[in-house]
Amino acid sequence: MPAGLQGCRTGVILVTAVLFLFPGCREEAKVRFPLPTAILPDFHAIQDAGERKKKFFAFLRPLVEEENRRVMERRRMILRLYGEHRAKTAVSWTDIKWLEGVLEEYGVSGPAAGDPSLWENLLRRVDMVPLNLALVQAAKESGWGTSRFAREGSNLYGQRCFTQGCGIVPVRREAGAVYEVRRFDSAAESVRSYIHNLNTNDAYRRFRLMRMFQRLEGKDPDGFSLAEGLPRYSERTFRYLDEIREMMWTNRRYLKS
Repeated sequence: MPAGLQGCRTGVILVTAVLFLFPGCREEAKVRFPLPTAILPDFHAIQDAGERKKKFFAFLRPLVEEENRRVMERRRMILRLYGEHRAKTAVSWTDIKWLEGVLEEYGVSGPAAGDPSLWENLLRRVDMVPLNLALVQAAKESGWGTSRFAREGSNLYGQRCFTQGCGIVPVRREAGAVYEVRRFDSAAESVRSYIHNLNTNDAYRRFRLMRMFQRLEGKDPDGFSLAEGLPRYSERTFRYLDEIREMMWTNRRYLKS
């Protein structure tokens, strides 16, 4: 953990700040969020570039918003449980088992539950991905929904897998490489995997730290600035980030519609 983020004082500041941003989390229910079953449209058949962009964002926006809503429900539940823990209120066995499952899913382990750094680490991971960043990365990685991987595998973010048969073998895969481009059952599943990837993969630790600092400053996560935390998303590193930010700027009218 970087200097300046360790210890009880910082953990309490973080949780207090986020509780201020999300009041009333005690009333949040534990809700299951099944994946939408929307079928990816044939964006390749849309000849007009502006119309394709408009329809691509219109299709993807509710999927990203729904997944972010699911993540934020979890975040509010974590904040409620941490508040009860700090108040020395008895936490139910059901809530403890739920929390254990979330810790495992998000790859968080370490000190006992009483240590603020565990809660801080979990809250740093269980958070939303800004809508404009998620939409533009999908457009970039999938060629506005027209790529082979999007059409054949509902993969909008270029995510890879490393078990034979787990996905689609790229035509230009490097000699000796074993990865495949993951195949999803739906675009919604691709969105869920993408958000979870940004929230858990060590390659995107910088992204999560930047998002946390925005929270501490009382700001909502900002996609344009947070793109700076994703140089390892592409082999083109910072050139890729410049392309993402340029796409956000040039497509701002479609992002707002």
